Amino acid sequence: MNTLPSEIQDVILSYLEIDDCWRCCAVSPSWRSVILNWPGMWTSLTEWDNILLDPEAYRPYISESSVNHAYLVQSDSKELSAKVDFLISLKCTALKDVKLVGSHLRGTNMLKLVTAFGPTLSHVSVSLSGFSEELPVTNEGPDILFRHCPNLSTLAYIGSLPSEWTRHLVRHEHLTDLAMDMRNCDGDLDTEALLKATPKLQHLALTLANVSKDPLLPLKLHQNCPDLISLFLTSGMGEDMEYHTKRQTQLKGIDLTIFDPNDEYPVVASMMRNFTNNIRSLDLSGTYLVGETTMSYLSTTVFSSLTHLTIGLRNDDSNTNLSSFLANSVPNLKYLEIIGEVDPYDRLLACLGRHSRCLQEIHFGSHTISEDALVRFFHETSSLQRVNFMYSTAALTPELLYLIVTLGIQELQVNADEPFGSLTVDSIEQFLNTVRSAGKTLNSLKFSVHSCTDTAIFFDANKIKIFLEKLNSVANAWELVVIPAIEIMDEVENRTISTTHIEYRRHTV
Repeated sequence: MNTLPSEIQDVILSYLEIDDCWRCCAVSPSWRSVILNWPGMWTSLTEWDNILLDPEAYRPYISESSVNHAYLVQSDSKELSAKVDFLISLKCTALKDVKLVGSHLRGTNMLKLVTAFGPTLSHVSVSLSGFSEELPVTNEGPDILFRHCPNLSTLAYIGSLPSEWTRHLVRHEHLTDLAMDMRNCDGDLDTEALLKATPKLQHLALTLANVSKDPLLPLKLHQNCPDLISLFLTSGMGEDMEYHTKRQTQLKGIDLTIFDPNDEYPVVASMMRNFTNNIRSLDLSGTYLVGETTMSYLSTTVFSSLTHLTIGLRNDDSNTNLSSFLANSVPNLKYLEIIGEVDPYDRLLACLGRHSRCLQEIHFGSHTISEDALVRFFHETSSLQRVNFMYSTAALTPELLYLIVTLGIQELQVNADEPFGSLTVDSIEQFLNTVRSAGKTLNSLKFSVHSCTDTAIFFDANKIKIFLEKLNSVANAWELVVIPAIEIMDEVENRTISTTHIEYRRHTV
């Protein structure tokens, strides 16, 4: 390799993962020299790629402009201080992205990092744990990141917050993406100070001890964050803070998500009232949030900008109000996901079929839909393009699936669980035969079959070959997952089937 021009070496090595590069270092001394002197080898420094385990051994190979990312996970304070000092000694003039995890990243270590690299940092993720010692505010809260990192655009901060930490905040003109877990705030939480310090926010994720404790939060957001695109708000449920990356920024409006164990009517109502004309996407699916009071309020207002709705329902009078909401409040709805055993689901579908003239995509999250209601719904909803059955239901038959195809729906996703529905591998093959005979083709088709009792599909190579040929002939893009039932798990040697059109066509060619 050392005889190749450096630009060719760069191209070859750029295709390798970091683990592959380390393995290649063991091939020969010449390969090791080429790889260790390649600048791309040092773009990211983490605990898992050997570099920070023995940093001094690699110092001669690392230039100050090579390192873009650093990931420090929890270790004891002495070792961590050595790693922080090593990064500082490298100068790392191009360091932009830092992820810090562990209780020993507080205090002096945190301050040293941001003091050394603050001007170049644009992305910082901090996850602190074990808050037990008393430390100065300037060494503990995220306020030091605001002061020392003027070019910061993305910040995720999970950890205990000292008392009155927001008093030390300075206005930050570049921060657009903020995720904070504020459940462990020592003292009253001043969200207004935080929002005033971040006027350019576009994406905000907040975990609060109690959503309803700050009823003026919607008004504060409306007044201080005019560029807000997505809001993820959860109330101490331990939800993954990375969820906020699931936003739909292409909607060009506010993407509002509220997770809460209770029906926090004042919060939902206030959010909707302050952003009535801006909300494009609304997700109220967390822990079956929406009860009768909230649903009743929502059904009295028209949200003309709302195009995407995800909602989790209790089995109470909120179902009746949801029918009213869908009929009168969301005239431009294009995407709908309903989670929960709604009773009666058929009545809801009847209302939806009559009033959803713009609906393009629907996700059914219930086991209790009747086939007759689905047939009427699909006949009445001519704008529909994508359908997802998230849960297995007895209403799913080959005949119903074929009807969906004949009505022009181009993307179909089905999750079938044999004990709870009527779809099996054989009935899916029956559906494929019908579609193929009619010369129909879908843009996208996905089947996930759980608790499959057909042992032949796991062992009969000819059967699976024919099945995949049929699937490939009726869909431009497809995916198949088949998981055996527990009672045949040993018999099929724990085998599962998981493949896509890409893998199938690559293998066929």
